[in-house]
Amino acid sequence: MPRGSRPTTALLVALLATAVCAFGAVEAISLAVNHRCVGFDVHAVTRYARTTHWTATAVSAAGAIAAVLGLLVLLAGLLPPRRRVVELDTGDPHLAVGIPAASLRRTLHARVTAIDGISRARIRGRRRLTITATAGLRDTGGLAEAIQTAATDQLAAAAPVRRLRVRVRLRRKDS
Repeated sequence: MPRGSRPTTALLVALLATAVCAFGAVEAISLAVNHRCVGFDVHAVTRYARTTHWTATAVSAAGAIAAVLGLLVLLAGLLPPRRRVVELDTGDPHLAVGIPAASLRRTLHARVTAIDGISRARIRGRRRLTITATAGLRDTGGLAEAIQTAATDQLAAAAPVRRLRVRVRLRRKDS
């Protein structure tokens, strides 16, 4: 199943490239018509660049910052983003089906809270799900196993491609 895109990174790179190109176009036009652009003096920058030595601290710092930013953008483009869906097994290799992880957790929550004696449940995680359930009963014997079985059965019905592990934590409501 394809992974999501990185719209924020793409937007930042596109805005930066647009700003640099727009600045270049404005400066080229202003030099062509022999009129200086308001707010930015290119000649002062070029004078500073001509008189600054390569071993200056400002040059080294600017180069280091540019290299780090470039590596971060490169890593953001190369590394895949986090999966937002849980892939489901359909039996057909040409069909990709997925369910959002939050929806799967809500389904498990409904199944766990339907068990007699469970008053609250919280489900966390993506690959390793931790179910923290609160029981309103004094005797909680066998309740953790019932939660484990119900969650495992619900996951088996959903049929995720990757096996999801379930861990159950049972708390007793003191009332």
